[in-house]
Formats: sequence, C-alpha cells, structure tokens
Amino acid sequence: MSSTYRIKIRGTVQGVGFRPFVYRLAQKYGLKGEVINSNSGVEIIIQGQKNKINRFFNSLSKNSPIHSQLRSIQINEKINKPSNYKKFKIKRSQNAENSSTHILPDLNVCSECKNELLDPNNRRYFYPFITCTNCGPRFTIINDIPYDRNRTTMSDFDMCPNCEQEYNHPKDRRFHSQTNSCFECGPKLKLYNSDRKLLYNSSSSGQSKKLFQKISNLLQEGKTLIVKSNGGFHLCCNAVNSKAVNKIRTEKKREEKPFGLMFPDLRTIEKYCDLSAPEMDLIKKPGRPLVILDKKEEHKLAENVAPGRNDLAIMLPYNPIQILIFNLINFPLVMTSANITGEPIINKNKRIFEKLSSSIDYICIHNRNISQRCDDSVYRTFRKNQYPIRRSRGYVPESVKINSKCEQNILACGGERKNTFALSKNKDIWISQHIGDLKNLETFNFYESSIQHFKHIFDIKPELIAHDLHPNYLNTRYAEEKAQEGNIQTLPIQHHHAHAVSCMAENHLSGPAIALVLDGTGYGEDAKIWGGEVLITRYSEYTRIGHLDYVDMPGGESAIKNPYRMALGYLYSIFGDELERMRLPSGLDKRRTKIVIEMLKNEINLIKTSSTGRLFAAVAAITGIRSKRNYEGQAAIELESYTNKQLDLKYSYPFYLESEGEGFVIKWDEMIKQGVSDVLDGVSCEDIATKFHNGLAIALKKSVNYVREKTGINNVVLSGGVFMNMYLMDKLVSLLNKEGFEVNWHQKVPTNDGGIALGQLIVAKAKDKRQ
Repeated sequence: MSSTYRIKIRGTVQGVGFRPFVYRLAQKYGLKGEVINSNSGVEIIIQGQKNKINRFFNSLSKNSPIHSQLRSIQINEKINKPSNYKKFKIKRSQNAENSSTHILPDLNVCSECKNELLDPNNRRYFYPFITCTNCGPRFTIINDIPYDRNRTTMSDFDMCPNCEQEYNHPKDRRFHSQTNSCFECGPKLKLYNSDRKLLYNSSSSGQSKKLFQKISNLLQEGKTLIVKSNGGFHLCCNAVNSKAVNKIRTEKKREEKPFGLMFPDLRTIEKYCDLSAPEMDLIKKPGRPLVILDKKEEHKLAENVAPGRNDLAIMLPYNPIQILIFNLINFPLVMTSANITGEPIINKNKRIFEKLSSSIDYICIHNRNISQRCDDSVYRTFRKNQYPIRRSRGYVPESVKINSKCEQNILACGGERKNTFALSKNKDIWISQHIGDLKNLETFNFYESSIQHFKHIFDIKPELIAHDLHPNYLNTRYAEEKAQEGNIQTLPIQHHHAHAVSCMAENHLSGPAIALVLDGTGYGEDAKIWGGEVLITRYSEYTRIGHLDYVDMPGGESAIKNPYRMALGYLYSIFGDELERMRLPSGLDKRRTKIVIEMLKNEINLIKTSSTGRLFAAVAAITGIRSKRNYEGQAAIELESYTNKQLDLKYSYPFYLESEGEGFVIKWDEMIKQGVSDVLDGVSCEDIATKFHNGLAIALKKSVNYVREKTGINNVVLSGGVFMNMYLMDKLVSLLNKEGFEVNWHQKVPTNDGGIALGQLIVAKAKDKRQ
C-alpha cells in the first residue's frame, strides 16, 4: 500500500545541493513525489511503500550534503487526497510569506573542481569561475531567496547546452548547481594595464592560460595588481618584494598596519611560520580565513609586510582565480582588500577604476556583479580553539543559535569601530559581515544597505532596536531615526555590558558572571570613557564593581592617535608640576610635551578615561617603543611583541586595589613610577613590557578574587579588544584556572567591537517586557 508524506526541512539547505540529493535519494528507493525550495527552507512530498519511505527518512538526516545544516525536520502524513505521482521531480521554487531559510557563506573550491580546473583534458581547464553544488560563491552573489539562479548575480549568464545538460542530469555533480557555467556561457576575466588597455581575456582555455601566465610574470617582476574576487577586490604583489609592498602601502594610505598574505600551500607556510595542528585545521577550514601565526625568525618576506610584528596573517587560496595564479608561481603574495584605509571594500568595476587604478600597474576584473561585499575573515587560535578577530567571508551569514525564542524581532546596531550588526528571529541571530569603522559616509551607506539586505533575505521587520549608549555615533542616530519612522522602541546598551553579555551568550551562561572587559573606548554611564572594567553581569543588568583608575586624556581623540600624550596624562597625574623639571624617557622630548603639559595644568580639553588600551599606549610611549600610532592598537601590539615568555610572574610591576564605595579602583601609579625608573636606568624594553603585562594579569586576578569573595560568583568572562593580546590572555587564564575559576572567552564572535552586536541584542531581549 502506498503512503504519502509531506516533509518540511529548516536550516542551511539552499545552495548546498540539497534538492539534487533528495532527488537521488528518492530515485535510489524507487519513490515518487517532488522537492521544492521555499523561503522557509525545503519542502518534500514523498510517496511510495512505507518501508522504503522509512529508509528514505533515515538517509535524509544521516547522509545530507557536507555543507548542509538541518535545524528541524517536520514530517506529516498527508491527510488530503494525495496526487498520484508518476515520478520524482524538482519543482520550481516558490515564495512563502514568512521566510526562515538559512543562507550559506561563500565556499572554497572543492577538490573535484580543483582537479578539473588543472586537468588539460577537461573542458573547464583554467576556467576561472569553476564551481559545483559543493563549492563557490553563495552569500556574495545572492540578491533574494529562494536560492535560484535568477535571484543571484549569475542571472546575467544563460547556460549553454553543455551546462544545461549537466544542470538537468541527476547523476551529475552540477545537477541544479545555480552557479554552473563554463567558458562559453559564464563570466569573463579580463586583464588591463593602468591605461585601461585590454591585454587578455578568459574567452577559452588557451586564452585564460595566457592571461594567468602574464599575471605570474608580472608578479615575479614586482608589479602590483588589483584582482577581483567574489566579495570585493584585492590589491596583490610579491610579498618578498619590498618595493612592490611599499607601492601598495602608498596606494592604500596604510603606513605600517600589517597586510594579509596568501600562500600557495601548507608546505610553503611552514617555511615562514610555526604551524601547530589546531592552526593547520583552522587554516584549512571551508571558510578559508586569514589565520594569525607566529613567524619564524629566518623568514624571507619583505620587512614592510608586517613591521614591528612577530606574527603574520596568512590564508590559502579559496577561489579558482587565486588557485590559477598560484599554479604558476611558488612565492607568497600580499592579498589585501582594495580600498583606501578607512573606507569600505569596493564592489563595482567602475569604482575600482575611479579610486585605485592610477598607480597600480595592472587590473584583473570580471563581469559578474558582487551583490554583497564581504572582507576576508581573520582568526587565530587560543588554547587549541578558534579565536575570531574578524568574522566575515566564509562565516557570514551563518546564524548563532540561542536557547530561547525572541518574542520580538530585534535589530542590534553594533559599535562604531569594527562594526557588525545583528538581527534576531525566533531562536536565530544573524550577525553581519565586517562593515568597518563608521567614520565616513561611504561606510555608513554600506552599513545601511547591508541592514536592508539582511532584513529582506531573512524576512525580518525589527520591532525593537538596540544601540550603543554613545549619543554621537552614526548608528545611534540611525537607530533613533528608524525607530521614529517605524514608531518602535529603542534601547541604549552600555558598551561594556554588551561586550560581557556577548561572551556569556556564546558560552551559554545564564549569569551572573564576573566580567573583565578591557578595551580602548566605551561610553560610560558617567559620560566618561570606560575601558578597564570589572563588572558583575546578568543579561538584563550589570554592576560596575571595579575599574582602572581614571586619568586625563589630553586632547581627546588626539591622545588616542598619539600615545605620548597619554603617557604625559599618566605622568602628570602622579608628578604634577614637577613633571616639567623631571628627566623624562627619550620618547617624551621636552619640545613636543610642553603644550600637552600646559593643557593638563590648565585643564584644557581633557577627558577622563579608565581605558586599558590607553594604559598600554602610555607604557609603550614611556618605554620608547611607540609615541605616535599609525593604526588602531599599534602601540599595544608592539608592546606585546617585546614580552619575554621565559620570564615568570615574579617579574612584575605593582598594581593595587583601593576601595571606592561598594567596589574598588585598580591603581597604576606605582607601576608607572617603577616603569619610568627602569627606563631611565636603561632596563631593556623586553623586561619592562613583560613586567607590565605580568603585573596587569596579577591585578586582574586579584580583582576577580575580590568579587568572588563578596558574591560567591565563580564564572568569569573575558571580552574587549585588549584580549586580542595573547600574552595577557594566556597569563590571566592560567592564573584564574589555578584559583579554580570557570573562565570563558570568545570562540564564535570577535572579542573586539565586532562582537558587541550579539551582546546588545541579548541585553535587549532580556530587557524587553514581552520576553
């Protein structure tokens, strides 16, 4: 007797070859019916003998495609009069009123496509857009859902008869592959010189090979190139050639910030960097992130690739264009986003010619549009686990699952720096790709359009908007305007509370927890700049029980860009007017410090801060390591690079806790005094940097012990940009573990401001009266 069932599957089931998989499974068991993409996922009607249907059900969840993620399978016997199906078929997609499907991030080239790409006997030999149901772009080409070709940027390319045949053949790897194409019908790659003269195009295997041979020759000669990728453009050059690297620095207006690098394979990486097993696993992940690795002393890269750093950010090729380039060269490349520093990555061919083509030697572009720009992700490992620095390409838009449903759809606007935003629907939170610093109109327009895209493809209409407490951020104003337009509520969330809760949420802590939140800048409830915070945190509220002692920032933003100003702020708070008569460390010459000391004496343009980031910058300036920064966090990063892991914790500067109301202040004055004395006595930068880090780790341990003694709380969460410092992280976690604390850190979202949108959203959910 024949049975008929309707199956509804939710999760990441579009763009992964799920419908072809269902089709082949039905064929295997001799079943009839249909499968269809909808805005909600995939729906199946299956008809046949019950024992065969049971085997079909079993295989459906156990053997689903490698990149699929099945969140729920709902099976109902069809009660209405079922159709008598004559075969099993894939139906055209339909729109549902309430979308809840999940979209896959871009995928690296699979091994089968890579083999075909490099096989002279294959019709896609050297085809720079090779793809199948198991690999290729997804998020960056999707305009709308359900995921079908006509809703992607591949809609501009009609399949030729050969590709159509593959697309329609159930046993073919490209059966219903929406990105399927070839030389005859797909996008074309073109190589131009800086005068916009077309030199080569990828119209055939032979022409494509000539194009890539030319690129390899140019890179060996030290030329610079713009190369279009899936979600943006890269600037690239030979990473061994310092002149070429410097040319890219000039073009990007990036003086010293390290560049991302691409290596041909793991074997080459191991020549330049130490590579542990967890790091190897991370660098090979389908998301193909940039992974931060310790570099070997004998490395032979250009010094200006990552000046002042002991590490390198490295990734493997992830798309066919990159694979074909490295097929013809064996040296690493600088592979950095093609944009002016501070602006969003570029996504249009016309814009790349307008912005960057004048001084770059060659431009390699294609005619497939980019729907969503998406920067490369950056990760590292900590204690054998992944530790996100920037979560973007290859990871977005995977959702973060939470334990309880959001009664209202919430938009969390994120922070001003390293911005991401987040949207919730039921038990899913979608966090955006890396947007960047919301400091200019171009980046803000990217931010607005990305929010609109996420709202559209996930069918989310926010009913509550969470934003940072800072009143002057562009996204605070955005939140207020959108709330007014839609007559909906906004909730301002304190920056460090959001940091703490983001870490709690991803570690499934219900609270309370002791939160150490250390960063550079966050607007406090007293209108001062916080950043060295010890909090007792719950989702809905927090208590600020401790913090680094306040200090004056002379000149506000200028003090952030000029660490020597921060150094003078700390020194003046200790020595007062005596500072003008003191012998100062060499990095603090009298000529440029005189004006700053006058500002401090007369209390002109000063802002109080408890920022740990500013303390790091001050110590770096006092030590003579960095008095003026060229990128965010540079002083702290370079200070960490001087630490000596061979020195134990007895080498430390003194911090101490001083009672303040119901809590305490972490005092740093004795540490500064000893640091200055050591500098003047000629103590090495290595010893000073190590003693500072060790002393801070010990002070933080004492702070956490203080809170536990008062409250009995044993869970600790670590969040904020300062915890990108691996020396401090390692020392602190070891100290807290020895004291018996349960220590939690980030593994899903960045510890820096790229993770606070998650925290904002969870706080808003907890405060929402409807929850």
